[in-house]
Amino acid sequence: MFPILEIAIIVQFSAFFGAWPTIFSLVFTALIGFLLIRHQGIKILHDFRREIKAGQIPAQHMLDGLCFLCGAVLLITPGFCTDALGFLALIPAFRYPALGWLTNRVKTSSPHVRCDSAYVAGSTIDGKFTDVTDRQRSASTDKLSLPPTI
Repeated sequence: MFPILEIAIIVQFSAFFGAWPTIFSLVFTALIGFLLIRHQGIKILHDFRREIKAGQIPAQHMLDGLCFLCGAVLLITPGFCTDALGFLALIPAFRYPALGWLTNRVKTSSPHVRCDSAYVAGSTIDGKFTDVTDRQRSASTDKLSLPPTI
């Protein structure tokens, strides 16, 4: 459905402005996109390396890089809608709120999985676990036993 929309917009743009302005617009938006990719990509890579050297996990920069890669793919794809979405993915003022929304969406979509940390003898142990207490209670009433989870 999306490619049909892209083709329709390109045809309408070409009918209104002509073929050469349409081609120029598509090439020009791709060039601007590549310049943004170069500038923002270097910044993300620099911040990523700085956090690695500081001994931190660069989770935010990995999300930035993923969003950035999606934006780059959208810019390479010809079309005005994909270019608009690609530019929005490359501009930090739009990227960070979208990543915040996506992060909150992922956190609320999996209510049974929790990530907690415990401080043990000077080191942090991170873990991911699933709360199965309700399943164990229902299994004991059904006279079935669940295999232990680790």
